Amino acid sequence: MKSELRKRKKRFWALCLALALTLVNVIPMGVAAETYEPYDFYGDLWSWDNPGGVKTLKPGNVINNYDCSFEIRYYDVDGEAGEGNDEPILLGRFPGDYDTDFYGWTHTVKSYSEVGSDRQIPEEQFKEWEIIDHFDASGSIHYLSLKAVKYTESNIIYYNVEDAINNNPSTYYEGTGVASLAAASKTGYTFGGWYTTSTFDEGSKVTSISATQTGNVTLYAKFTVNNYDIEYELNGGTNGSNPTSYTYGTGVASLAAASKTGYTFVGWYTDEACTEVNKVTSISSTQTGDVKLYAKFTVNNYDIEYELNGGTN
Repeated sequence: MKSELRKRKKRFWALCLALALTLVNVIPMGVAAETYEPYDFYGDLWSWDNPGGVKTLKPGNVINNYDCSFEIRYYDVDGEAGEGNDEPILLGRFPGDYDTDFYGWTHTVKSYSEVGSDRQIPEEQFKEWEIIDHFDASGSIHYLSLKAVKYTESNIIYYNVEDAINNNPSTYYEGTGVASLAAASKTGYTFGGWYTTSTFDEGSKVTSISATQTGNVTLYAKFTVNNYDIEYELNGGTNGSNPTSYTYGTGVASLAAASKTGYTFVGWYTDEACTEVNKVTSISSTQTGDVKLYAKFTVNNYDIEYELNGGTN
């Protein structure tokens, strides 16, 4: 009888404590605080292996304890259920004092970053807590073991990136995504964006991977080949049939000679002094950037022939 009376008193005080905690959260703010799904330690969580039982918990879920003494154990992503867990993978306990009477506790499930310092994954990769075990230690304290579950990691497959520099990640975590995709770069080309179709339909252009995305993602890099200007310094001469621009990967196979009355064309040069080492006859297919060419001329000398008809010049 005394045992039953004690149990009822503890239930009463547990309800009072839960009400007080709720008021503390609500009244100072003046508005209702964000609410989370409440679960009873016995019933909801203890029957997690039965159909309809709770399998996972989110940070902020409230656990009410009216019927027994219990402790919550938080484990890292490779933690295992049961006693004898290695301490390095045990992130934390609540409560931590084994001599405390745990009746009447209301526990709010902690976030991944709150329960340990040596965590194996970044906080943003954490998804939820999985109930991996519960057991009764000699009828005195019941344990509930929660293991961190990370978001599924999926691949990002890139196409059209041969000979290009692409510093984007090769995988992403579902629930996190990729906030911003960096531009790829390729010599002689201008990057036009990432697309989910190889036909580069404008509606398939993406700049990020959504946190709601699931499964492997295929992205196509769009590049357009660059055209560069060619400027000619003719020094009073006239250009031939030379182009005013060239395309990367093609270049100009042969440069035509310029002309100037009274002068002989010597060649095209990439420097104003027209030094011999900088003489060019074409523009390479691997050339990039605008090009300025200087025409070199030498003045002509002409012979004078005299027919004197027996005279002296």
